[in-house]
This record gives sequence, structure tokens and C-alpha cells, in this order.
Amino acid sequence: MQKTVEHARANNRVSPAFIELLTRERNKGKTLRQLGQMFGRSHEEIRQILAKYGSPQVTLLPEERAAVELGYPVTWLTQLRKEGIINPIRPGGFWLYSEEQVKQIPSLIAVV
Repeated sequence: MQKTVEHARANNRVSPAFIELLTRERNKGKTLRQLGQMFGRSHEEIRQILAKYGSPQVTLLPEERAAVELGYPVTWLTQLRKEGIINPIRPGGFWLYSEEQVKQIPSLIAVV
């Protein structure tokens, strides 16, 4: 994988493997600066690569807003999260839900 990344950089192109690796690491919560340090590029170059080739952005809602949209108390979402029924992400200390997750929550509650 490293040779692919280096080869792509030497040719001033970006390989699909590199984009996949960047996207995966970014989704794990790494900052653009950390990614730049990992791959010897500037954070701005990483941002541009992700903007051009990365997957489309997913809208993330804070837990409180998701609860308001669903009409449920936040404590219900907290309980569902603790029971492992829903799996939001927590990149900066706040629980975030994708719009797709929010749409699925009522059907998950009906099953439980």
C-alpha cells in the first residue's frame, strides 16, 4: 500500500488506495493536520484531496437536535446508545447522528 501511495505522489496523481486510506483515517477522527503529517503533505493539500475525491459529506446532527426531530427525550437516545441499539459517532466529545440514523431510530424502537 505504501508503494502505491508513494508512486501516486511521484506522478502527482492520487491513487484510489490513498483516497480510501485518507477517508478511513479521517472517519476515525484524525485531523487534516495529523493526516498531513502521516503522509508528508500539508493539511491544505489533504483537505483539497478529500474535497475533490473523497466520499460525499454526510450531515451529522447533535444528539439534542436528533431528539427534537424525533420528538423523543434525549434520555431515550442515551438509553438506546448505552444498550448498543444505535451507534452514533463522538469525534469531539458530542454524540452525532447521521440523518440516515435518525430516520431509522423509530423503526428500531418499534422492534425493541
